[in-house]
Amino acid sequence: MFKYSILAWIVTSIWCAIGLFVYRFYAYRREIEHIRKVRTLEQIAKKEYNLLVCLSDQSNINSLSQIAFSIAKKHSANIIFFVCS
Repeated sequence: MFKYSILAWIVTSIWCAIGLFVYRFYAYRREIEHIRKVRTLEQIAKKEYNLLVCLSDQSNINSLSQIAFSIAKKHSANIIFFVCS
């Protein structure tokens, strides 16, 4: 392994350094964006839905919660209740 020329080792080291530099400052950001897109698409493909119910009036809580439960049951969704004042 050490019988090759020193010039070959220098060129190989420079080539690896350039590759690491390009990855760190260019491809690394694109890889993170790609991972985020893939996770979002997986969530859409799995059809994981969240249902947000805004409760602002005490008289509407019962009817809105019944409607939310039926919709969530139909679509296998999570319900998030948000109290507005």
